[in-house]
Amino acid sequence: MLKLAILIKPNFKIKNLCYSTKKKFKIKYGKQKYLDHFPHVTILTINVKNNFINNIDEIVKEIKIYKKIPINFSSFNYFPQDPITGLNTIYLKVNKNKKLKLLQNNILKLLNKYKSNNNLDKNKFNFNSTQFKNLIKFGYPFVNKEFHPHLTICSLENKYFKDIFIQKYFKKKIYFKDIIKNIFIYKIKNEKHHLIKKINFNE
Repeated sequence: MLKLAILIKPNFKIKNLCYSTKKKFKIKYGKQKYLDHFPHVTILTINVKNNFINNIDEIVKEIKIYKKIPINFSSFNYFPQDPITGLNTIYLKVNKNKKLKLLQNNILKLLNKYKSNNNLDKNKFNFNSTQFKNLIKFGYPFVNKEFHPHLTICSLENKYFKDIFIQKYFKKKIYFKDIIKNIFIYKIKNEKHHLIKKINFNE
């Protein structure tokens, strides 16, 4: 079984904003969950059978037909009691985007025959009922109405959230545009990302 992550990487300006924000949070709060992750927007993560690697070209062929997807980043926000970490996850918001949601749905359909339900544990994470149904059906909990694309900064304990330092970020008005021209498939092992494939969309 392999754990895959399918990701988007932001442009230079957004990447720099993310790195500089992560650096400030590390100086202020020390080592925290996700601070060491490179800037990205997760389309999905999924456990797949080992035969996926032998058939990756058919997936690439289907994904390549997509055209560029414009996305907008606006404001910092957080997920209270993130079901993955149990902490509060601070992120840079991606505005609602139908094309991004459609991309996720279509990739999940392509991966369905390779999906592995091994090691599914309802009690491992604090998923709500819809998220857990999605996990069983699609192999990923954050689908359709549960899909909120974002760029993660870090995950912090409740006690930090009264700090003016954090509250200032939630009041910041920011707006960045980006054009998604490709996606990346990574293998995740021991919480480390290992690139398998970069897929460029049709121009």
